[in-house]
Amino acid sequence: MTRRREIQSFQALYLENEYVQLCVLPQIGGRLFYALDKTDGYDIFYRNDCIKPANVGMTGAWISGGVEWNVFHHHRSTSHTPCNWRFVENADGSKTIWVGETELRHRMSWAIGITLHPGVSYIEITGRLINSTPDSNSMLYWSNVATKVDENYQIIYPQSVDFGTYHSKEAMVHWPISHEAFRGNEDYVGVDLSWWKNLPTSNSIFIFDQKDDFFGGYDHGADAGTVLVGNHHIVKGGKFWLWGPNSEWDTRILSEHAGHYCELMQGAYSDNQPDYNWSAPYEVKEFTQYWYGVQKMSGFKAADTRAAINMELKSPGKLFIAANATSRRDAVVVLKTADRTLLSQSLTLAPDAPFSKNVSIDKKLKETDLTLELLDADGTVMLSFTPVEKDYSKPLPDIVRVPPLPGDIANNEECYYVGMRNLQFHNPYVNPTDYFMEVLRRDPDDVRCNTAMGIWYRQRGDYEKAKMHLRRAIKRQTHDYTRPKDTEALYNLGLILKEEGDVVAAMDTLYRAIWAYEYNSAGNYQLAQIYCGLGNRKMAMDRLNEAIIYNGNNFNALCMKASLLRLDGDADGARACVETVLVQDPLNAYATYEKMLLGGGDDFHSLMRDVPESFIELSLQYRHNGLVKEAEDILRDIDSRIAYPTVKMYLGDYSGALDLPVDYCNMFRLETIPVLESAAEAYPDSWKPDYYLGNLWYDKQPLKAMDYWRSCLEKNPEWDLAWRNLGWANWLYTKDLSEALLCYRKAVELNPSKAIYLEELDQLSEEAKVPVSDRYAVLKSHHATAVKRYTPLANEVITGTFCGDYDYVLGLLRDCYFPTREGVANFHDSYVDALLMAGLSKETGNDFSAAIDLFAKAFEYPENQQVFLIDKRVPRDAQVYYYMGEAAEKAGQKTRAKEYYRKSAEVRVKKTEYRYWQALAMLKLGRVAEAGEIFVSLEEQGRRGIVKAVFNFYGAEGTTGQTVETVNTKAYYLMGLGLLGQGKSEAAAEAFRKALECRPNNLWADYFLKQL
Repeated sequence: MTRRREIQSFQALYLENEYVQLCVLPQIGGRLFYALDKTDGYDIFYRNDCIKPANVGMTGAWISGGVEWNVFHHHRSTSHTPCNWRFVENADGSKTIWVGETELRHRMSWAIGITLHPGVSYIEITGRLINSTPDSNSMLYWSNVATKVDENYQIIYPQSVDFGTYHSKEAMVHWPISHEAFRGNEDYVGVDLSWWKNLPTSNSIFIFDQKDDFFGGYDHGADAGTVLVGNHHIVKGGKFWLWGPNSEWDTRILSEHAGHYCELMQGAYSDNQPDYNWSAPYEVKEFTQYWYGVQKMSGFKAADTRAAINMELKSPGKLFIAANATSRRDAVVVLKTADRTLLSQSLTLAPDAPFSKNVSIDKKLKETDLTLELLDADGTVMLSFTPVEKDYSKPLPDIVRVPPLPGDIANNEECYYVGMRNLQFHNPYVNPTDYFMEVLRRDPDDVRCNTAMGIWYRQRGDYEKAKMHLRRAIKRQTHDYTRPKDTEALYNLGLILKEEGDVVAAMDTLYRAIWAYEYNSAGNYQLAQIYCGLGNRKMAMDRLNEAIIYNGNNFNALCMKASLLRLDGDADGARACVETVLVQDPLNAYATYEKMLLGGGDDFHSLMRDVPESFIELSLQYRHNGLVKEAEDILRDIDSRIAYPTVKMYLGDYSGALDLPVDYCNMFRLETIPVLESAAEAYPDSWKPDYYLGNLWYDKQPLKAMDYWRSCLEKNPEWDLAWRNLGWANWLYTKDLSEALLCYRKAVELNPSKAIYLEELDQLSEEAKVPVSDRYAVLKSHHATAVKRYTPLANEVITGTFCGDYDYVLGLLRDCYFPTREGVANFHDSYVDALLMAGLSKETGNDFSAAIDLFAKAFEYPENQQVFLIDKRVPRDAQVYYYMGEAAEKAGQKTRAKEYYRKSAEVRVKKTEYRYWQALAMLKLGRVAEAGEIFVSLEEQGRRGIVKAVFNFYGAEGTTGQTVETVNTKAYYLMGLGLLGQGKSEAAAEAFRKALECRPNNLWADYFLKQL
């Protein structure tokens, strides 16, 4: 990201009633940008004062503030790009802004409705998660609700919450008072985690097993807060994420003056990240959330869509009670004990008329003796709260543990389910087919694993392998003429046969699949498409009617039925189908197009926003339905306004398509393969069809993709993107690092200004253990390119430090801008490395004053490096102070040196490597025994850390993950420090050598080895 500030205009959509004003930005992912509680001026959500994108999430363009919709994947790839939208006026007088899109990764759709009702203060969120594909797909949903925080802010979970958990449920903690080192961090022991000011680091804490329908947060300084409500059986996820008070990421990277924020995140059909669930073919998952502001109640202990209440014992005999309502209503507040009523007060509540009261009670009464109730005017209890004593002796729930490798799992069923988990969670470091194939090695006819592999290959266009696996599954299932209960294999085989044009076999197979309820609607819809393609619209209609009976939310079937009714002259029937869909999914492109064809709508083009891929997706739906004319009309429509290669390909204009640049055109659908093959046949000398086919095939059949890229390069050896893609495939798929290096070097040679090439080449070079001096030479010679991205620029600093080019590196650190990104936590260490190494070099030359000056700069956090830390009491200070003391001592400044050693010895180093320098300082202070214990513990920690295998089970994104080498280089380095401290120089040298064998760029292992 640059540091350029520009004034830009964004389209904004507004809703407002008596109590709330809100703003939605459809051009930035449909983000609910702010919501103002008009009754007290409180921003229900964090209102950013600017649009300041930062490197966060899947595509590295993300902003903070308001509410982000994380649909099908967290921080979805399109969270910063325009989405579809529509205003809808509802029969009850409410109004809704609908935002959504077709997510092209799985070709599913989502729609979020944001509704305000007259006279009601809550914002109603209606979700539609639409699997408009023939596949069972995994998915998740989380709304990322940001609120402004400071030292007065408290996260409020229901009192039924006993435990918090981390991503993947890999760690647990008691809530709200932690009694353990959460994720190994001892700063969490004994901390009230509900207060923002107490959270020592950036972190996520999820509610473990949510049992109530609400949670939220309260700003005690503003005496206002935000309540989030949803049916906890469906809206199961609750968590908070924060950067923490010791970071300024949120205040300086993502904002200008808006302050700190916390994300109160609410998940539907998900209780963790990752915690994907399955969506069946043509299934629609629905949910509803309600969010509203509260005030003057000092927090809340119970809440629903109607009201929130609070009760707190401020001191013996002094009780505070409060209530807020989301609409004007008569109510009764009742305070009671088990045997008597202490207070019963009638009142009128409204969003602008909150209730609070200080009540004097018997000083002997404890909070747990009391119950607060809020009754409706007719005496019905709306909300009730009775405090309970927390039992912190409850053992923590089990965490999710890394499973064994496939060959180490004895039970076939367990092996299958580990594979399914990884298939569901999209872990890039684990191949789920390894588990399925291990089961098939033991039992070649296993039904579940053959079905899983059949689907895997079908989705990747390898129909022969897919049919082989599916038929094996079916053979075992149907032995002795058995009709199987589970027809997933039959359904998927039918899909392949249909795609191959084997109509008779496809129909026979799909008809057998629909005998099972689970695949009736999906199978009947596929049969309807076949019949329509054969010109038999009557049979197609019969199949559609049954598909709709079995799944009334099969929008694909309803839309196709509308088309057939229109073609048969039944305009009223067609409109009824269209309206049925649009009521549930107002952003449905097919229904909107049918409505236009029926003469009832003119908003089709505004909905589609002239996005060619949206037109292609819609065209293919019509084509699959056997409606070729409409499919072509849709493509001609967009082609008349925007020249796009894929559109022209489908229209048969191969020459026009191949004349266009390939930028930002990614042909990814299996349906596009025959079109590209035809283009290649028509223009055999063109390199573009091969390039496109390589891109299309890579995530399906990588070896086939690599062949196409090679063919592309035979025709156009100057095409740098194909060289880069081949490099990527050799690096991460075939693991041929030598070949990958050749490809990347060629890509950089052809296009030296492309920073991503330089970044990936250097990452690859590091993994291939290319000498650090060679890596540095490449980065330094391409400095003008390196400065465009954080990683190559940071690695220029890191490798330059290793090579001893200190003046140049310190110049980079002083003059360049390092646009940091999410997940980067160690660049300040790189800055300190450069300063310490430069200082040690000065010290070697007896320039002790210059050395101390350089060491002292390590406590600074220069603005241009984009690393902000408020609490500078970090473990590495022990190393810095030690070197300052050593330099002062060599300069003859004994008193000053002793003070530095004392400071080093007092640093809270935790279990880091910096214990080594603290121990050295202790030796200087005569604390020999303490130092000796530290050296021994460092050696033992290093030995324990050595691994033979690494399983990146918790990974969700990335390219390389942890490796045996990256783990062991740290372990051997720690061991070397411990041995060195104990005076075992030869053993220490051997440990440092092993650390460098694992990773040649281990700076401090190299430094100490050279000293020895």
